[in-house]
Amino acid sequence: MDDSGKNRQAEAEGLRTIAFFGVALSTIATLVCVLSVPMLYNYMQHMQSVMQNEVDFCKSRSGNIWREVTRTQVC
Repeated sequence: MDDSGKNRQAEAEGLRTIAFFGVALSTIATLVCVLSVPMLYNYMQHMQSVMQNEVDFCKSRSGNIWREVTRTQVC
């Protein structure tokens, strides 16, 4: 093999290594997305449920306060 053949072989090995790491990185990124998106959705759904319960509690308490205020003004 001459020098150009060795250079091409070295270049091909370098490109093969880069391609391998590119595929590995994209596979890892895909797995992270496949796992993290449903977990994030579940967490956001849980937080929305908790906040909705808190809002409902605040609404009921404020209604009770207004009832008490009107009751004290009537008497």
